[in-house]
Amino acid sequence: MGIQETKDAPATDSHFQKRETKFMVRAYLLLFMAFMVSGIASGKENAQQELARAFQLDYQGQFAEVIELAKPLTTDEALTALERGRSWMVLAHAYQEVGNFQEATTAYEQSLHLLENDESHNLDYARTLSAFSTLYRDMGQLKTATGIQKEALHLYEQGNNHAGAAVAYGSLAELALSEQHTNEGRKYLAQASKESKLAASDLDDNYFASVCATRGWLAELDGNPTAAISWYQNAIALSEKLHGEKYHLVGWDLMQLGKAYAEAGDLGRASENMRQGLAILGLTAGHENAPYFAAELAYARVLDASGEHSQAAELRKQGSKELTDFYRSECVSCRISATAVSLK
Repeated sequence: MGIQETKDAPATDSHFQKRETKFMVRAYLLLFMAFMVSGIASGKENAQQELARAFQLDYQGQFAEVIELAKPLTTDEALTALERGRSWMVLAHAYQEVGNFQEATTAYEQSLHLLENDESHNLDYARTLSAFSTLYRDMGQLKTATGIQKEALHLYEQGNNHAGAAVAYGSLAELALSEQHTNEGRKYLAQASKESKLAASDLDDNYFASVCATRGWLAELDGNPTAAISWYQNAIALSEKLHGEKYHLVGWDLMQLGKAYAEAGDLGRASENMRQGLAILGLTAGHENAPYFAAELAYARVLDASGEHSQAAELRKQGSKELTDFYRSECVSCRISATAVSLK
């Protein structure tokens, strides 16, 4: 199965790498949303039960259903300010995952506004900040994303929350790798490993799958595709164990695995894994979002290297247009939240 990432384990193309980061960090968010479900699932009120259900659906990657369920909860007076803040947070994350960045920005702002003035909500505030950071990373605003993630890390450390700190350090590692700062990424991964050991049982295999994928990415940047293949295989095994084979994170990890095989010179396995990954992404997240378009472009490069030039050219033309149109429609450079500016 490859290199094992456990609590005791040792430790291209720039646009494609940014899209890789998104999927890695998403697994971290799933981890915390699972915790939040456990904290509210016992509520007797219908609104509380619906909020718990929204988090469960997000954990399962059913983002359209999350939006439908969570949106009315954000103004439901049966919920406390904390619960409405959580409703905005899960709604924001779902908007982010379907590619509606403008609505996601507004929803994260609303969540932070409800959580910011009560110290008893500091943990939820930090979680929302950590998630908000990933939105700015997805929009290509890496400096803003790093500043927000560091603020989340400060709150986790202030509250002696080792699981949260492990997640934040992992996210910072990915941001560093997005800019090919491998030494900085390595240092953040070492800190994540240290915090994860202190977190005891507060971290599950979603976290460790994400760490495996991050280590795979670092191995690629280090020019070691063989190690990258092992890390990605392990990430896939952990995700499949939790969620089954037809899961969106499995789909993206297969794309990463295919890229590593291509770098190792095994174009047959590269094409096979990418074809499977693209099919899973289309089945789970759909065909009309930036990750899918980026995955098409990655697969086109492998097809081209394999001699399938006409098919590669067609897929590359399609993916490039779709990705350009998507970012133009979302106007990702048009708005930086006043909340984000105040946190940088």
